[in-house]
Amino acid sequence: MEASAEKKMEEDPFRLLSTNLLYRKLMEDFDILPGEPFKPDDFKPNWTVKDKSFLPAYPRHAAGRTEKINKTTKLFAWAAGGGLSLIGPMLLMRLHRTLLTQLLTTCLAVMAFGAIVALLAGGLVPYVDKVDLGPQDVLTATAAYAAVLVVFVSQGS
Repeated sequence: MEASAEKKMEEDPFRLLSTNLLYRKLMEDFDILPGEPFKPDDFKPNWTVKDKSFLPAYPRHAAGRTEKINKTTKLFAWAAGGGLSLIGPMLLMRLHRTLLTQLLTTCLAVMAFGAIVALLAGGLVPYVDKVDLGPQDVLTATAAYAAVLVVFVSQGS
């Protein structure tokens, strides 16, 4: 509430202004119109009330819920990607137990993982927000991933 109070009234997207025809019509229909003068010539009608049982507005809690759903979806995608990047090579190395398969799988998976992390850090993947990683973070993530895959190779031989 304090953050909303500190905002300028013009910047509040949830403030109903009687100078907006849509908002004015809503205020008239729900009997909450302030007593300020209205000049019909100032506005061009572009909306009419068809169903008075609802307010065609976007409540504040709905905006927060949408943000939470988007954040949860992104976190789920990251978790699924991380899990698949480990499970795929692990299954291949367990199902085909030759040293050549294990070494090639580890090398190719680590190179692919490093490339994907670098692309994400550089912001080059479309529809994905840029991940704030520096070069040392990309190297650290790739080294940690390689260390996990090397454990599968050492257990297999």
